[in-house]
Amino acid sequence: MIKKTGTVSGYGKYKVDVDGCVWSRARGRWKKLKGSSDKTGYIGFALINNKGESVRWKAHRFVATAMIPNPDNKPEINHKNGKKGDNRPDNLEWVTRSENIKHRYEELGQHGSFYSKLGKDHKDSTPVIQFNIDGGFKGIHWGMAEAKRKTGANNVHQCCNGVQRSSGGYMWAYADHNNLQRVINGMSNKQVGRVHALLFEITGQLAFAQLLATPRQKCEAILKAYGKWEEE
Repeated sequence: MIKKTGTVSGYGKYKVDVDGCVWSRARGRWKKLKGSSDKTGYIGFALINNKGESVRWKAHRFVATAMIPNPDNKPEINHKNGKKGDNRPDNLEWVTRSENIKHRYEELGQHGSFYSKLGKDHKDSTPVIQFNIDGGFKGIHWGMAEAKRKTGANNVHQCCNGVQRSSGGYMWAYADHNNLQRVINGMSNKQVGRVHALLFEITGQLAFAQLLATPRQKCEAILKAYGKWEEE
């Protein structure tokens, strides 16, 4: 027994039920459509509109259009539980692009295709240094999103750019050569020796290891020397 609960304007022969299934009416009978998954894992259908045109629809968009009001005209649809095949209306919501990304990252912990890799594994991430208010070294994070997630600091970017002094009870700075040298200068002789040895392993040049190493390589060496290897 079909549980009909919604339709889409311009697609009179189709209906959607509360389980997120799409049904087609032909010859007086309703048939549940199976659809097919694309390479991203979303289920889709080729549906015929009232003009006789074939239009490709993603199942979650068709269900949301039929079932969920969108007064703010938000462009994307979020699967609340992160399961692309679960197209029940209760599992869907209209969202902006930023809301969709935030949900995937903060609520589901997913590093989806539009994230690529995050933190240390993302070649374009910008490491930041975390300092105590008194200026003492606290740690290094592989990106601002990671720093926010781990410390609750909301304005790391503003601190790094000199707009404000602190955020989340800490001071912040980009992990560039000058700021990393500041950290190294505050280390014990033993720790400094460990940093030099690690950079030598990376660059293969003992005398010029610090000059040849990139900021990211210096971050890795400093964290290992401190014993604070921050994993993403």
